[in-house]
Amino acid sequence: MHRLKRSRTPCFTPDSTKLITSSSNGVLRFDVATGALEHQFKAVSHLSKASISPDGGRIAVKSTSGRILVFDFEGTCLLDCKNQREGEGCNLVWTEDGQFLIDGSWKGAIRQRSASTGEVVMEVSTNMVGYLVLLPRGSLA
Repeated sequence: MHRLKRSRTPCFTPDSTKLITSSSNGVLRFDVATGALEHQFKAVSHLSKASISPDGGRIAVKSTSGRILVFDFEGTCLLDCKNQREGEGCNLVWTEDGQFLIDGSWKGAIRQRSASTGEVVMEVSTNMVGYLVLLPRGSLA
């Protein structure tokens, strides 16, 4: 059994065979059947959110500073949106096709960005964003 100091936003792969969580130890991948820790990704400090792509092949994490990283399942960093300076905010959600990530900040911004380049393609100003859910057919709630 692996002990975590703190686990935030645990999530399952689409096939429910793996559990991913962000923690003070980095990003952790567990085998659901055995409970074994399979991989520990060394990421930035103060991770607070994690989300798995719809195809189950990528993991997006967000830090309390607003920095967003995307990893493959072997721990290779595919994208690093550095110095976002938005501060902590809500969770990350993937669009159904896995091409975009949507996140919100407590400062009141919702951003849709390319999951491959990090480029912001849409931004909406609002009040503090606490949680995002992507509904079927791409509606944001």
